[in-house]
Amino acid sequence: MNPSLQQESSVTRFAGLIALLLIILGLGTACSDDEIPSGREAIFIRLENLSDFNFDRATLGFSDGHVEEYLQLAAATPSRFREVQVAHQIVELRVWAGQQMYESIPTSFDGFEALGPGNYTYQVVIDQMTGNVELTFQAQE
Repeated sequence: MNPSLQQESSVTRFAGLIALLLIILGLGTACSDDEIPSGREAIFIRLENLSDFNFDRATLGFSDGHVEEYLQLAAATPSRFREVQVAHQIVELRVWAGQQMYESIPTSFDGFEALGPGNYTYQVVIDQMTGNVELTFQAQE
């Protein structure tokens, strides 16, 4: 092989590796689990598991039919914030853990308007013994 072609090939591979490294590092700068997004006119939500057991899967359903799904949410842990188009203070919550399914379904969405831009957390505590589901809503400053 021509030495100049071999050198050019090595430089191209090195540049490709540097580009890949920069992409990976850039992905690591997204919002951490507890970082609150700011500086944007958008709606961000997250689900916080305040229970003492892990969730295999959880869903938040909104009055417009939109559903956000969360997988493998550890006990005493919030999910990452997600940008959504529409959110409401009241939601349908379903949680699966092992063979058990828990839910909190509102009787009506009437009287609850869509939320404006901001950062919102839905906090859930489930008592495995009684099956009681407590869902609270919190707006972050």
